[in-house]
Parts: sequence; C-alpha cells; structure tokens
Amino acid sequence: MASQQPAPPAQVQWLIWAALLVSLVVYGLLPIVIDLDLGAPSLPEPTVVFALTAIGVATAVGTLVARQILLVRPARRRELDLATSEGLARFFQASLIFWTCADSIGIYGLLLYFLFQKLAYLYAFLVAAAGLMLYHAPRIAALRPPDTAADLAREHVKIG
Repeated sequence: MASQQPAPPAQVQWLIWAALLVSLVVYGLLPIVIDLDLGAPSLPEPTVVFALTAIGVATAVGTLVARQILLVRPARRRELDLATSEGLARFFQASLIFWTCADSIGIYGLLLYFLFQKLAYLYAFLVAAAGLMLYHAPRIAALRPPDTAADLAREHVKIG
C-alpha cells in the first residue's frame, strides 16, 4: 500500500488557491496587454462556443458532484477525519483537482477570446471560474461533521 504524502499547511493551501485565483485575473488582463489578431477563424463560432460551454459546465458540475462524494459525505458520516494528516491530505488532493478544473474553465474563455475576439466570452467564463474557485476555497471547517443530534436532524441524517 502506498503511503500518502502529508498535506501542506493551511497557509500553503490558501497560497496555492489564491495563486490560481490570481491567474484568472491575469487571463482577464491579457486582452488589454496583448493585441493579438489571429484573423478570421476557420471554425464555426456557434459550434465552438457550444462545445467549450458544454465542457465548462460539465467540468463545473463534475467538481461539485466529486466534492460531495469525496469530501462532504464522508466527512458528515465521520469516514473522513479532517483532524488527521491522512484526512487533510485527502482534502488537499481533492481540492487541488477542483481548483485546477475551475481554472481550466477560465482557459476555455481565454481560448474563445483568442479565436473570436469577443470579450464577453472571456469574462463570462472567468466569472464562472472565479465563482467555482470561491466555492472550492480551502475551508476545512465547512466539512466538519455536525456535533449534536439537533445538528444531525438539520442535516437529515438518520440516527441509530
């Protein structure tokens, strides 16, 4: 059985998350800094926009579902102990994947901008990516299991 690497400290996790969030800002500034005209693309705009939008939506939904399956449900069932180094490592590994998936959505917008020279595509994808990044911020406290029977009842968990 392979041993798991310990998770980096919380400050490092926040630093990595913030760096990926800042990368979205950089993507948004690129059209201001770079005047790039690739000419008219040979690709049909509606088809490409639809394809990248579908991929972006699938990516976003995938991260939300994966978070529930990999982190939220196990934490609430006390199968994922975030007080241990193994639990924190699992949290960090999953979170890193979610953050990079969110960042990829911003890259899809950047690609659409470079293809079709429309800022609306870029900024729509960047807003979606930033929202997903904010949702997946490294907040371990949000995954802590409920402590009391009343908390469990609010969570709709069967007792006994």
